[in-house]
Amino acid sequence: AMCDMLNDWAREKGAKVIRFACQDIKMFEKYGAKQTGIMGGWDL
Repeated sequence: AMCDMLNDWAREKGAKVIRFACQDIKMFEKYGAKQTGIMGGWDL
């Protein structure tokens, strides 16, 4: 999935906070992410 690709890429770059829109809430819950903001960004 695109979200997995973005997550993997960002982690490879050493990102500690990843903020982007994704509709698959369950996918991000397994990473312990929290939904923030009106546009549905995610902090990992």
